[in-house]
Amino acid sequence: MNAEQNKPDGQKILFVDDNPQVQTLVVEMLETLGYQVESALDPITALKLVDQGGEFDAVLMDVILRDSMAGPELAAEMIKSIPDLKVLFTSGYPTPAISEGLRRFNAPLLPKPFTMAQLKEAVAKLLGSE
Repeated sequence: MNAEQNKPDGQKILFVDDNPQVQTLVVEMLETLGYQVESALDPITALKLVDQGGEFDAVLMDVILRDSMAGPELAAEMIKSIPDLKVLFTSGYPTPAISEGLRRFNAPLLPKPFTMAQLKEAVAKLLGSE
């Protein structure tokens, strides 16, 4: 199978992380995997992208954001505008420390740091394209 056959078919992802270096790296990884990507450093910008008609297939976001809203709360707000939005959380904190908030949201977690292969597998599984 050639690389073109492995590429997603126009799937668009929003990545939200308050660390600019992480954001740059993950956006590059997702684009290398063939996804269309938009990104935001904070919840307000992410919500603006959604409110301005951004049609996203999935959102990947850090669980802990420095702004006024945590990842699960941000995801809940986004789903009001995009009901079928798929959500994948990322975090560098130990899973037990954040599991309660995610349990109530029922979304998968990709622990940081992650490799390109782990990101590819997690996103493909999220979007049902494994």
